[in-house]
Amino acid sequence: MSTIPIKWRIWGRTFRVERGASGRWSAVGRAPGLAAYALYKLGDEATESAMQVRLDHWGVTNGARRVMPPMESANQQQILAV
Repeated sequence: MSTIPIKWRIWGRTFRVERGASGRWSAVGRAPGLAAYALYKLGDEATESAMQVRLDHWGVTNGARRVMPPMESANQQQILAV
C-alpha cells in the first residue's frame, strides 16, 4: 500500500478517506460550495489502509480519475535547499 493516500475525482467532487467522529474511516467527497458526499455503500473500516483499498476499487469500477499529488523535480528541491 502506498504511503500517499490516493484521491479520486468524479461528479465534481474529490473523494478521499477521512476519519469520522466515531473514529472509523470512511470515504467522503468534497467540493467547494457543495455539501460533503459520503459513500455509505462502501461502509466504514477500522483502518485507513483498508478503507483506501475499498475506495480504490470503487474509483476504478466507476471510472473516476485519480488525483495525483504534485511532484517536485530534482531542480526544485535543490533551489529549496539553498
